[in-house]
This record gives sequence, C-alpha cells and structure tokens, in this order.
Amino acid sequence: IGIGDSATYTLDIQNTGFYPATFEVSQTGLNASWVEIDPGAITLLPGQSTIIPVIVSVSDCQAAGDYPFTVD
Repeated sequence: IGIGDSATYTLDIQNTGFYPATFEVSQTGLNASWVEIDPGAITLLPGQSTIIPVIVSVSDCQAAGDYPFTVD
C-alpha cells in the first residue's frame, strides 16, 4: 500500500467452546501506529462469532518493500 493508503483485513473469531471466552487480538511485525484493531479484546458466548477489522495504514514515508506481520 502507498503512503496515505490503507488495507483492511477481516479476522473471523468464533467461540467453539462450552463457556464464555475472551479473545485478545494484537499484531507483531509492523509499527504500532500503522495498525488499528478495534476492538482489541472481545468476550463471546459459546457458539458466538464476530468479525474484527484489522486496518493497516501508512501515513509516513517508508522504503518500498514487503513488511510481513502477524495477527495473534
């Protein structure tokens, strides 16, 4: 993505267990100011699912290239 652009990824989270569960979402590999994960934590009841957007934006000058990252 170019300077001033963004890319949106979707993270599908499902609670396949028998009890309520809290899921915390974070990323590694990119500058924290480039990534928006909202909400960063969510509690789901058994059988519930949700989609969390992960938005990556580059607002400053960076060298062209690949910048791999991981969402946990």
